[in-house]
Amino acid sequence: MSKKNELLEIYNATRVYYEGLLNAKENEHIIKYLMDRGLTAEIIESSGIGFADIQANGLYNRMRQLNYSDEMLIKSGLFKYGQEGSLVDIFNNRIIIPIIDLEENVVSFSGISVFGRQPVYLNLPNTEVFDGTKDFYGINQISVNEPIMICEGIFDVIYNNAIGIKNVISTFGHEFTPYHAKTVHRLSNKACICYDNDFWGQKMAHRAIELLECEGVECLLV
Repeated sequence: MSKKNELLEIYNATRVYYEGLLNAKENEHIIKYLMDRGLTAEIIESSGIGFADIQANGLYNRMRQLNYSDEMLIKSGLFKYGQEGSLVDIFNNRIIIPIIDLEENVVSFSGISVFGRQPVYLNLPNTEVFDGTKDFYGINQISVNEPIMICEGIFDVIYNNAIGIKNVISTFGHEFTPYHAKTVHRLSNKACICYDNDFWGQKMAHRAIELLECEGVECLLV
């Protein structure tokens, strides 16, 4: 098996593991937290949302049960070396969002803090199958040749989907790049830019419009 395919297997098994934790009885308060913020059970399930609990090595132990090597687990970005020199999980006490590509492969994850832990968003590093300077969240749900809404964050996509607004994607905290613009152009010739209304949000929005228009994409800023 190629290293790329093995990474994809690890990410798929990780999604299953974290979804299982979210649905465990002791984590019902996390589902309530999500629903109190406007998400439905259907959106939680369709988005593949999971939960990483306080265990330092719960995911690691599961991956070792599945016979994945430490070498590949390090390559996945899901683990780091702890104080005692053994591998521990990157994500603890975080809502876990799988990042899914156009081929419906899980290629990365983002962990969102729910207990005030910093940083609020914890993204995995770039790997052989994912590059945050080129990829989008939500791209697997895009209808080709339909106008695309581009937002600033992952939960912007999920919240819009929850209220019935589709064809929404977001970047991963990186600035909008020429690679992003080329990807949008392959999918649609119309885009709506919906970034935060602060200085940095508007700066990023105008940069996105500049790059998209260079690719021939018609843009609307909202």
